[in-house]
Amino acid sequence: NYSIEVRHGIINIFEAFVAIYWVVYMLASLTAFIRTYVTSGRVQRIKFRIVIVGVALGIVPVSAVMLIKLFQPQLGIPYEHVSVIFLSFISISFAYAILKHGAFDLGIVFQRSLDFIILPVLLVSFYYFLEKGIGERFSSFLVLDHSSIAASAIILVALAYIPARAVVHRLAGKALYRSRKVFRDQVIEFSRRIQFLLSLEEVSDFVTREMHELFDAEYVHLFLRENRGNYIFKRSFPRDKKIPLTSFPPDTELIRLIKDGRLPMIMVEYFDKLWIKCNLDRISQELISISNVSVVVPLIEQRELFGFILIGPKRSQKPYTMADSEILELLSERSAAAIRNIELYSDSMEKDKLEKELRLASKIQERLLPKSPPSMKGATLLGGIRTSREVGGDFYDFVELANGKVGIAVADVSGKGIPAALLMTALQASFRAEVLHERSPGEILYGLNVSLFERSDTSKFATFFYATYDDNSGLLHFSNGGSFPPFVLKADGNIDRLQRGGILVGVEAESKYKEGMIKLKPGDLLVIYTDGFIDQEDEKGEPFGEQRLIEYFRNNLQNSLDSMIERLFATIFAFGQNNLKDDMTVVLLRRNLP
Repeated sequence: NYSIEVRHGIINIFEAFVAIYWVVYMLASLTAFIRTYVTSGRVQRIKFRIVIVGVALGIVPVSAVMLIKLFQPQLGIPYEHVSVIFLSFISISFAYAILKHGAFDLGIVFQRSLDFIILPVLLVSFYYFLEKGIGERFSSFLVLDHSSIAASAIILVALAYIPARAVVHRLAGKALYRSRKVFRDQVIEFSRRIQFLLSLEEVSDFVTREMHELFDAEYVHLFLRENRGNYIFKRSFPRDKKIPLTSFPPDTELIRLIKDGRLPMIMVEYFDKLWIKCNLDRISQELISISNVSVVVPLIEQRELFGFILIGPKRSQKPYTMADSEILELLSERSAAAIRNIELYSDSMEKDKLEKELRLASKIQERLLPKSPPSMKGATLLGGIRTSREVGGDFYDFVELANGKVGIAVADVSGKGIPAALLMTALQASFRAEVLHERSPGEILYGLNVSLFERSDTSKFATFFYATYDDNSGLLHFSNGGSFPPFVLKADGNIDRLQRGGILVGVEAESKYKEGMIKLKPGDLLVIYTDGFIDQEDEKGEPFGEQRLIEYFRNNLQNSLDSMIERLFATIFAFGQNNLKDDMTVVLLRRNLP
């Protein structure tokens, strides 16, 4: 319209509308560019500075020319030439921003150019070759008119479009991404070397150093997850490039953004500062601000975030490209897999070490038990124990006292496993110290209670039954500290329960423990046991109970003590479907028949 003479009427109205639309649209675009420039980081400012200048040099003069053309057509300005000259500034500024500062991935720009320029040229040339070269020369032979030849050529060109486009892409890839072969080789070498590293320190050093060298970044910071869930600063390269923020909580917006599966990489340098301010919390903003980070690389393996890497700007001042993002994604996957493997290996080693230590602790605990019961003329004494784990909190002990007496102790510490075993060992040591003073059962339980109360919190306690047996008279002097009452099964089948004593040991500092006494007659059987027997459950959840335990001994009263204990454990084990719910300890004392 600029190159023809001025027209009036509806054409002028239409041209006025076009001019106004052009001015508003271009000014809005320029405003958007300026706003992005103001709110963006350093890298984006470099890219947009030249673009803004070029756009301004393009749209302002062209807008002025359009207005002059509309309102002062008599000036005779060569509108079309002026417009082309000024509009070229926009293309030149974009080209400079792409080539100099990487405003867009040059490879993508070039590939699109091949698609939309070279490929159509090749296809049009192919069309003319078919139509002019082959069609006209062999038209008489083919018995086709010119229209049929042209139609056939168009069909062949259409069929050739997709394979031709694939060939152009492949050739462009070889021409443009030759440097990617170098990157690919580096990634392969990275993957090969990292799999042989056996510690987090080695992986941290290797990953930060390699990423720094690959991308020529100003710095690389590595944060790894610790046991409490926070992400702790682990390593920097160069080593002097450290940041003051050494711990990063997991419940921040940046971590949520990292865990988002749609973002394998967070290119912070492309973020708008206004967006960061509105969408990230204070801690996330602080990390981004003090580190001047360009890229955040999550270390994710099987949807588990092991840590993240902060990569600074390139020392060349160029931004990170899509190709860089693909390489970083591959390296992060290899790094996360290596960290996961090290953690699994470490857990396996710790598990093996713990199992060895538990087996050793179990052997030590076995040695703390009496090797054999004291030899007595008028009675037989025997004990047995089974733990639900490698180590347990039950124990029994026999002590030879003066004047033919024997001390018998059975205890059950609260809890299971290693904590209970440690408390049991301490309790047994205290018991041995108390026995040396030749105190009565009630006094010994009082001393144990004070010791346990002072050395542990109120959640740690124990049941403790202690008795002294006089082999000459058959008298049993006892005190029960919270245990299920032991019982004496008499030869006639009747039961006497030994309940006299006090509360659990270790609960109250000044607990007193009463004492009881009973005389065992020939054939009487004393049964001391812990709660593991009566608490054992069957498949329906029904406990074994005290009554079943009493009936068992009534039915086996004529058997030897060794046989009774072994068969009792077998019965309990079968009742619980070959599984023990808790530790179990039993001590049997039977007065011999004359």
